Amino acid sequence: MLHIENVIFSRNRFKTYIGNIGELIAEEVLEKEGYEIWMMKPYYADQLPEDEDFVGRSQSDRRKKRRGALIGTLGLLYKEQPRLPSAKVLREFHKARSRVLPHETFKELKNQEEAKINMHKRLVKELETFFGEKLGNIKEYMCAIGPLHRYVFLREKPNTDFTQTSAIVGERGIWYMPDLIAKKDGEIFVTEIKANTGINYLKGQKLEGLLLAKKYGFVPMLITLNIGIGATHLVAKKVI
Repeated sequence: MLHIENVIFSRNRFKTYIGNIGELIAEEVLEKEGYEIWMMKPYYADQLPEDEDFVGRSQSDRRKKRRGALIGTLGLLYKEQPRLPSAKVLREFHKARSRVLPHETFKELKNQEEAKINMHKRLVKELETFFGEKLGNIKEYMCAIGPLHRYVFLREKPNTDFTQTSAIVGERGIWYMPDLIAKKDGEIFVTEIKANTGINYLKGQKLEGLLLAKKYGFVPMLITLNIGIGATHLVAKKVI
């Protein structure tokens, strides 16, 4: 019915996705070059935080864990370490919960609660390992540019770690979130990724927010790349 070798189509509708594709490519390149990465967003469906071998590299040269959802993870630093409820409280919770989940055992519920506690501990430990002595700096920086205000403090009451300096900077109106944080050889890079003409939008608050990273001891890094989308050999035929 239809066979087209070189498909002609409008690329305007794909502009929204080009930036996401650019981020995926840049993340993979940075990992191959030995950077550790902590993304602002949660993991994409095809970006599981597992060790993998890159094609053509030695067995010992493993991909370092790619972390996701930095803002939500930083929010854990403003919450108390969760504790396992007493057996009595947990059994009462299980009894009430059984109306919705009648097949869930008490042991399964207890394991879930313990898993939450262990996850909290693990993520806080990863923050401490990744940022080291600059853990306080990244909290201050994320407060200053806005994400912690917008995604954490609007729902959670901040404790005394939330400094007056950060509050003042945030209220000044800098609302910006970088694409990812990268680390290599002891340096931590606040990274912005721009594909194709996206560089034209790095101005105003975005540029100010990126450059503000220097004040907190981080290195602003800009990654640019060109991405093309094409299609060939389109075939449409009846399925009989």
